[in-house]
Amino acid sequence: MMGRVPPRLFFTEKILDGEVREALERLGVTEIQALGAASNLRRWVELPGVLAGSRIALDRTVMPGGHVDYEVEVEDNDTGRRACAVAAVRAIAPGAVPSPLSKYQRFAAAVG
Repeated sequence: MMGRVPPRLFFTEKILDGEVREALERLGVTEIQALGAASNLRRWVELPGVLAGSRIALDRTVMPGGHVDYEVEVEDNDTGRRACAVAAVRAIAPGAVPSPLSKYQRFAAAVG
């Protein structure tokens, strides 16, 4: 179980490499603050049959304080195939509904 991590300042050159650090430094950011920690496990599932080529991401995220979120993301640019994939997920998990909050918003709420 993950607990709340007290905010700490980190100097970007010590923890970030390459393009991310350079982009932050161009914006004048030389320190970042850790707000907390979360753990995310993602599994990709390729869909069979008429949905072949579509895939879904299954996420299990442990938020600060130990709360566990489960999330399904349907990845398909074709609107019709995406709707079919969503229907397939809802057939398996009828209680599945779109989250009103992003993963980061849920994380921010968990760290207070």
